[in-house]
Amino acid sequence: MKALEQILLQKQRLQQEMLKYMSLRQTSQEDAADLQKRILGCFRSMSRLFSDAVKAEEHLTMLHQLKDENIWKMFASLLDCATTFNNAWSIRVDLLKSLGEKHELYDFVSTLSMRCSYLLVNKEYVKEILSAASEQKSVGNTKLISSCMDLLTAISSFFPSLLSGFEEDIIELLKEDNEVLKEGIAHVLSKAGGNIREQLASSSSVALLLERLCLEGTRKQAKYSVHALAAITKDDGLMALSVLYKRLVDLLEEKKVHLPSILQSLGCIAQIAMPIFETRGEEIISFITKKILDCSDDTAKVSADKSEWGDSSHSCLLKIYGIKTLVKSCLPCKDAQVHPGIEKLMDILKSILTYGDISPNMISSASDKAHLRLAAAKAVLRLTRQWDHKVPVDVFYLTLRISQDDFPQMRKLFLSKVHQYIKERALDAKYACAFLIGIDDYHTPQYEEFQHNLIEVSQICQQVKMRQLSVQADVNLLTAYPEYIIPYLVHVLAHDPSCPNIDKYEDVKAFAPIYCQP
Repeated sequence: MKALEQILLQKQRLQQEMLKYMSLRQTSQEDAADLQKRILGCFRSMSRLFSDAVKAEEHLTMLHQLKDENIWKMFASLLDCATTFNNAWSIRVDLLKSLGEKHELYDFVSTLSMRCSYLLVNKEYVKEILSAASEQKSVGNTKLISSCMDLLTAISSFFPSLLSGFEEDIIELLKEDNEVLKEGIAHVLSKAGGNIREQLASSSSVALLLERLCLEGTRKQAKYSVHALAAITKDDGLMALSVLYKRLVDLLEEKKVHLPSILQSLGCIAQIAMPIFETRGEEIISFITKKILDCSDDTAKVSADKSEWGDSSHSCLLKIYGIKTLVKSCLPCKDAQVHPGIEKLMDILKSILTYGDISPNMISSASDKAHLRLAAAKAVLRLTRQWDHKVPVDVFYLTLRISQDDFPQMRKLFLSKVHQYIKERALDAKYACAFLIGIDDYHTPQYEEFQHNLIEVSQICQQVKMRQLSVQADVNLLTAYPEYIIPYLVHVLAHDPSCPNIDKYEDVKAFAPIYCQP
C-alpha cells in the first residue's frame, strides 16, 4: 500500500501542477515576465517528478511552445476526473497520433499523458471496488473486504472527487453489520467527506451512524468517525461535534464497556475542535486522572508477581487509552498555543516513567508497569512535536532510559518508534541518543541494527542541513548537524545510574568505562 500511495501522491502533484500550468496558459499577457516566471516554476515542480529532471524541464519548455490548441484541449480532457476510461484512452491515442512517432516529444508526451490522466484510477475503478466490497460482505471474506477498503481509502486520500456520485453506495456499506466495512467507510469519509458534503447532506442517517460509532465502535472506528463528522458537516463539524461531545462526557461514568472508544472520541475532538473540548476539559482530565490512572484493578494483586512480557491487562489498557487522550488534548491540529495542562501532564508522565504507574503505591504486574512506561515514553515523543521546550530534563533522561529496560520487546518497540519519528522529521535528532545507551553488547545483531539507524539519522540531519542552506531558511541550523547530539549524549551518560559520582572521583580514569566503550 505504501508503494501505491507514493504513486498516487506523485500523480496528484503532477496533476495539480499541470492544472496550474493550463490555467496560466489562459492568463492574459499583461505582465509577460511574471507569467513566464510562474510557468517556469510549474515546469520546475513537474520536472522533479521525473527520473531525469533536467531533461523533463527541457521537454516541458518545448511542449509549451506548441501552438496546436487541440493538444491542450486533449490534455484538459485527460485531467478531467469525469472522463471515462475508454474516452481517456482514445484521447491519449489521438494526442500521440497528432504528434507522430517521429516527433522528439513523442516519448515524453506518452509518459506525461499517462501519468497525469485518470487511466490508473477513475470513477469506474471506484465503482468496481464498492461493488466488490458489497459482494464480499455477503460471502464473509474479511481479507478481501479489508483490501477493498484500503484501496478506497488510498484513492479518497489523493483523489476525493472520484467518490462523487457514489454517496448512496457508501451510505449503504456504512449501514452494514460488518466491522471491517464500518471502519473502512468511516476512514474514507474522513478523507473525502469534504468533497461530497453537499450530496451527503440529504441523508441524515450518515451523521447518526458515525455518531454511534464514536460512542460504541472500536477505537479505530471512533477515530475515523470523529474526523468524518467534521468533514461531512457544515462549519467544520462544530455543531455536530458539540452535540456528540456532550453525550460523550455524560456517558463517561455510565458506559464502562465502551470507555475505550469514548476516550478515543474525546481525544480526537480535542485535536480538531479544541474550543469544544475546553468547555468541559477539566472534567475529562479529572476523570482520567482519578478514575482511571489512580485506580487499581481488582485482579492486580493476583497478577502482581507476573514478570514475563505479555498482553496488557484491561486496567492497564484503560490507563494507556487515558494517557493517549491527555496527550491529544495538548496537541490540537491547528492554533497550538501554550496549554495550561502541559506541565501537569509532564508530571504524570514522569511518575509513570519512574514507577510504571501514577504512584509507587499502585499494585500491578511487571508486564503492566512496562507497558505503561512504554506508553508514557511514546507520549513524550509525540508531545515533543509541539512542546519540546516544555519537556523537563529529567523526563528527557527517563524517556531515553526506556532503551535500557529489562524487557527486550519493550526496548525494540521504543527504539523503533524513535527511528520512525526521526525519519518522518517529527522528532529532534537528540533522541537518537537512545540507540547508543541501549547498547550493552557490541557483538550482537542488535548492535548492527543500532549502528545502521544512527548512520541513517546522520544522513537525515545532513539532508535537512543541505535543504535549509539551499533556501537559507531562518531556522536553527545547528540542530541539522549530526554532531549536535553529542552534548546530549554526554549529559545522558552523566545522568546514567552507572556513571561514577563526580564528587567522589577526581581521576578521569574512573569515567572511562562509561564514556569509552570497547
